[in-house]
Amino acid sequence: MAAADRRWRHDLDLAVASHDNLRAHPDGATLTALIAELRARERLGRAKHGTDVGRPDLTASQWRQHLREELTDALRCSLAEERTRGAATP
Repeated sequence: MAAADRRWRHDLDLAVASHDNLRAHPDGATLTALIAELRARERLGRAKHGTDVGRPDLTASQWRQHLREELTDALRCSLAEERTRGAATP
């Protein structure tokens, strides 16, 4: 069995075990909302880009660059929200 197949099988086994554990211990509201948001983002990414982050065509360096870009966007959003909140406060 190829390494990628073994890794995929291992991930599947972990997912099944996690699913069984979650059925025995229901999620809290925050975790449930986070899971729903992650699923929605996954669907959006597939619709927009035709793939998900499981894509094998990017190098480690390209993934790091993508992460830096995403983190930079998050910082910009945080600062914009802070400025908006500050402007709305008398």
